[in-house]
Formats: sequence, structure tokens, C-alpha cells
Amino acid sequence: MVIEALILDSQGWASVEPHKDLYRAARASGGFFSTARVVGGEVQLAPFHLKRIQSMYTAVYGLAAPVNESMWIEGLKQIPGFEPWDACRFLCWQGPERAFKLAIQKRPLPAEFPRRYLGMDVITARAVSRPDPRVKWCDRTQLDSLKNKVETKAPSPQEVLLLDDEQNVIEGLYSNVFMLTRKGWATPLLSPDKGLEGVAKQSLMGHATTRGVTIEERNIHLNELEQAEAIWLTNGLMGVVPVTTIHSRPLQTQEPWSTSWAAEWCTPWLPQGIRTSP
Repeated sequence: MVIEALILDSQGWASVEPHKDLYRAARASGGFFSTARVVGGEVQLAPFHLKRIQSMYTAVYGLAAPVNESMWIEGLKQIPGFEPWDACRFLCWQGPERAFKLAIQKRPLPAEFPRRYLGMDVITARAVSRPDPRVKWCDRTQLDSLKNKVETKAPSPQEVLLLDDEQNVIEGLYSNVFMLTRKGWATPLLSPDKGLEGVAKQSLMGHATTRGVTIEERNIHLNELEQAEAIWLTNGLMGVVPVTTIHSRPLQTQEPWSTSWAAEWCTPWLPQGIRTSP
């Protein structure tokens, strides 16, 4: 039997029937999730995803998540047969009597997913009020409603950047933002009540530090973003991709995999046909 999903409870890891809708169960219970990329059968940034699950569990339930690194690794090893171009989703919630539930689920990537690496189009919208922004909730009704309201038909895959009342960039619906100006690299400063620092953002910033590159965390006004020399989007599924248009207006760009300090970090995520040239 090919294992498509596992669930961890007080009895340990157990396989789940392929038809069981774990996402619906997690959403109905006020749960949250994290989505990871799989490259060559290996889950990328797995330790970062574990820390995210632990921190979100504490933020939501006020308790330490009863899962450690060895349990995490054991679960990942029990899901064989990842495709070279694949993904997995981690779901976490509380069941009856506040029982801890954690699921690992295989998720195939859509055929059109590689188009994101050719460049993204971004549009902007005012951020909506939502429960704790530090948590990636399974119930994304408000965010999906906003996306459906503002998205336009564009030749490139599209992302919505959320703005605060002062027109400062917070984050994307599915990503974090980096930009390059004459002053250097910067990314929006995220307070606990403002946005979610994704696993790819954390990892890329750590990599930048090891390469001697400073990325300043500060407020970034929309006007400044529109004049940037390069804009990148990051998340745990696509790694990092360039923005080539904003509101369908062309922007100058700098490909992450052609940037000396970022190329090494980017390479494992890239689809076939894209070559690094730092």
C-alpha cells in the first residue's frame, strides 16, 4: 500500500485512508497548516517547518506541542515514494478532549507550477482583519475572498500583497517579500500582530548572513517597492521567485538564481530548464 498520509496522536504515527479529508477536519477544529516542497524525495526546510508547527501550536492553544525532532523525522521517513517534483502538507489541530493531532499529507504540485519561476505579477490590497496573523490557519475564507475580489487576469501567476493603513507592505497572501534598492536588500518588518514570517524567509535570511549580505527588516512603503531594482517572493513551496510585473506594469528584475549570494540557496528548488548563472 502506498501511504498518502500519516497522523500522529498519543499512540504514535498511523496511516490514514486515502479518501479521508484531513484538511476539512483540521479546519473544522480551528487548526493550522504548513506546506513544504519535496526535492529528490527530501522535504525541504523540514526543521523550520517543525519549529513553525511548535510555535503556532503554542500561539493557538497556549501549550507546548507534544512533538519533537525525532518523532518528526520518524514520520517523514514513513511516507515513501515522493515524486521528484512534489510537496507535502503538515496539518495540526486538537481533537476531542483537546487531543493533539498532527498529519503529514502528500500533495502533488500542479503542472503549471514551474511558470512561477518565470516571474510573478503582484497586485496590492488593504489587509483584512483576521485572527492571530502569526498562524497559518486552515480556514482561509477571508483571505480567499479578498483574493477573488481583487485578482485580475494576467499572463503571469499572480500574488496579492497586503498593505497596512499607511500603505506599507506587510506580506503576500502566500508569501513574504524581499526587495533590492540602492540602499541594499530589505524585507518588511513583521510585528506579532501584523504578519507571518515564513520558513523560506527565515532560511534565506540566515543564508544571506552566512554570505555576508545584510537584509534590513523595516517598513517598506508601496511607492518604494514600485521603484525597487528587484522584488522577490518567498514561501516554503516555491522557495524564491522574481516579480516581473506589478499591477501588470513591467518591472526591472534580478533573478534569484543569477544573484551570487542567493544562487546556492535557490538551486535545489528550480525546475528543469532554469540554470543558475551568478
